[in-house]
Amino acid sequence: MKWTRTRSTKADKEKSSVSETEEYVYWFEHIGADGEDDKEMKVKTFRQQVAALSERDPVLEKETDFARFLKARQWDEEKAIDMYKNTVRWRREFGTDQIHKTFSFPEKKEVLKIFPQYYLRTQDKFGRPIYINEVGKINVEALLRVTTVERMIQYHVYEWEKLIREIYPKCSAHVGHKIFQSFSIIDLKGLSYKQFNKTTRSFLKQITNIDQEYYPEHLGQMFIINAPKIFSMIWSVVKLWLDKRTLAKIKVYGSDYHEKLFNFVDPHDLPEHIGGHLDADEAMFSTSNIWDASEMKEALKDVVKDSSPSPSPSPGGNGGGGELLRERSNTDYFDAEPTFNEGD
Repeated sequence: MKWTRTRSTKADKEKSSVSETEEYVYWFEHIGADGEDDKEMKVKTFRQQVAALSERDPVLEKETDFARFLKARQWDEEKAIDMYKNTVRWRREFGTDQIHKTFSFPEKKEVLKIFPQYYLRTQDKFGRPIYINEVGKINVEALLRVTTVERMIQYHVYEWEKLIREIYPKCSAHVGHKIFQSFSIIDLKGLSYKQFNKTTRSFLKQITNIDQEYYPEHLGQMFIINAPKIFSMIWSVVKLWLDKRTLAKIKVYGSDYHEKLFNFVDPHDLPEHIGGHLDADEAMFSTSNIWDASEMKEALKDVVKDSSPSPSPSPGGNGGGGELLRERSNTDYFDAEPTFNEGD
């Protein structure tokens, strides 16, 4: 099934209902949709618990943030608040605010030649930002000649903070509703087992831990494409680092990925080397020119960045979203298990 594009004109936005937004799908699916009406109450209780903490982080004080931590810990309130406190402590010790403001990465141009990873200037059909990582091109020896593992980890965190503080708000303004998850494409073209050495494994394990423990539930969907036969051995190691919720969002394909990928992203919004219509320069994300500044300023007025979501209407109720969401729940977006299609 192909969904209608989220990007729309002002007139289209006025016609759209809240049931068509990613935010509504998120809340409907995970608060009350399965008969557990106490989940909404758990979010409210979580807010009260956070308010009582001696150490908090204003970046993590929206209702969707609280739901993310609860989801990541299977709605166990005690485990979720522990995760939240650990995240706040880690952010202070790592210096995430300072990294976002002052981190300098002059070797970035050389690093991206060796290990291309970037956000596109486009969005998927849910309005989510699209991240591409061409890990199949990585050359660790060459990479360590221009930077260090420590600086790569700092750069990884810097990119996370940019996503949350800059890219999500811009994507939200562009589509007219809040966006807080991303769509990732991991391109393994050219990957060999030799590249998956001890240093690479250590680096990937560290960033995987950061992603899962301190930035939970920001991944909407991940497509791993152009997987060679040897990836089955690598995957047997990597998947041990991932929790079940993350695994359920990952699809692994060989070279036969295009039809499935185009269900989520229009080919006009993808670079040519993965089957799209954009050349590399046109596709690359730049915070300075992703959208016109004056358009962005005006659009941001309509996005309430810190407000709580409205209570979700029940399936088939006045909100009109029941059929849409039941239909979507049978698609890849909510698949329970990851798929591995071994390619050439």
